[in-house]
Amino acid sequence: MSLDKEHVVDATLDEGILMYGGGPDPYFLKSGRASRLFFNAGNADSGVMVELLEEVYADLMAEDVGDKPVVCFGLPYKCINVASHAAAGLAKRGCKARWNSYRKEEKAHGGDAKGILVARGTNIKDCGGRVAMVDDVITTGTSKYDGQEVLQQLAKEDGFELDIMGVYLLVDRQEVTSTNPNESAVKQFEKATGLKVKSYFTASELIEAGRKRGKVTDEQYRFCLTYFRVYGCPEVLEVYRSKIDPKILVQSLFMPVKRSIVPACDFEDIGLFEAMVKATADIDLIGGYKIGSMLVEEHGLGRVVDVVKKHAPKKKAIYDRQKGGTDIPEMVWKQVRQYARHGYDAHIIFPSMTGVESMLAAIHSGYEHGIHIIVGAYMTHTGFDRADGGCITQEDAARLYRIAASKGIRNFVMPGTRPDLITFFREALAQDGVKEEAVWSPGLVTQGGNISEGGRVAGDNYHAIAGRAIIEKGPGQLNNPDEMRAAAVKLTAQL
Repeated sequence: MSLDKEHVVDATLDEGILMYGGGPDPYFLKSGRASRLFFNAGNADSGVMVELLEEVYADLMAEDVGDKPVVCFGLPYKCINVASHAAAGLAKRGCKARWNSYRKEEKAHGGDAKGILVARGTNIKDCGGRVAMVDDVITTGTSKYDGQEVLQQLAKEDGFELDIMGVYLLVDRQEVTSTNPNESAVKQFEKATGLKVKSYFTASELIEAGRKRGKVTDEQYRFCLTYFRVYGCPEVLEVYRSKIDPKILVQSLFMPVKRSIVPACDFEDIGLFEAMVKATADIDLIGGYKIGSMLVEEHGLGRVVDVVKKHAPKKKAIYDRQKGGTDIPEMVWKQVRQYARHGYDAHIIFPSMTGVESMLAAIHSGYEHGIHIIVGAYMTHTGFDRADGGCITQEDAARLYRIAASKGIRNFVMPGTRPDLITFFREALAQDGVKEEAVWSPGLVTQGGNISEGGRVAGDNYHAIAGRAIIEKGPGQLNNPDEMRAAAVKLTAQL
């Protein structure tokens, strides 16, 4: 007899297995993703909950198991004990079930020293190699691939034919992976392994159950939808599309004008910065200020942005951490939140070193906290490209741009010194149906880039980043405010 899912939800809430995050701090998953939904079967430490888990897994698995012997194989570490609950539940339904799991490290003592299996080392072979992998959730699927590899190696070493029935889960988080951020982790796993995945709950079911019980506030619900926008698989995103803020379905082109000069403030002197802002604040085609890390590190996030708010309230304050987005996902998420808290309008990231997950963390945090993310991926200095001794190719950069665009991003840093690359990257975006994006181009004037040439290939929305051409009349010689203003006006004429 099948369980009532509503009863299972109530029990997991009561036992602290199902939790909904609120306030400033989400739950950071093993993947580094900042989730407001957390399901942890490791918290099932009461006899009542153990009995319930037995019934849940039996509901999920009994029909597939049938009358053939099977080993419920728990993926470490949380689901080592869960596998035993699954086996007990199946046994109560008349199935011939055992359980096992593996250690990620070899045991150093005892009769089974050097063995990695937790339970009897022969029980998988004794069951004819028939295994059902058991876990509590799937996010990106990493532990499931690892589990399959371990089982294949055991079968090879012990000389038995492996028959994995599938993977059985309590919750499908309905997420995508870094490898293919536009297809569900479940579909990717099934295609890659040929194994089926069955889940008792989906993340969307649990979110809606929480709303029904008053456990998920309107703010938490918005956070969940924002999470789905970035990490949700296409199927769940389609369900919630009408409820997601349109501003994050496709990022707005937030600058006050379509084309502008953005002074690059890559220096330490806050007096010079204030003089530049005051001198250029009333120039229509100055769209905002790219605030560099040296200025912020010397004077603090708040003090620097306050200069823009005071003297140029209609302009945008863009923080360029140089190069932002190059930490683990959790740190990137928190950094973006910090910049938003201080009032910055946008943050430039370059995730080339840390990859997709850190980029997605920045985009997710940006959407949640109301700060625009500008994604860069390619630089033109000597030694950056793989062909020149570096690690990144133009194709790698194009992939990052395309993934960002699939998550709604429409503001991109593209090298002003290479109009051909601007064309290349824009054509890559167009392949995915991106019709309008903003190109932000550094490397202009003093680094050899031409504002007019870059603007010719950049499309309608173009923001040329120029620093020394405004503040310096020559090496070591600074312009006075009038000269800075005149230099800025001269640059705007090239747009």
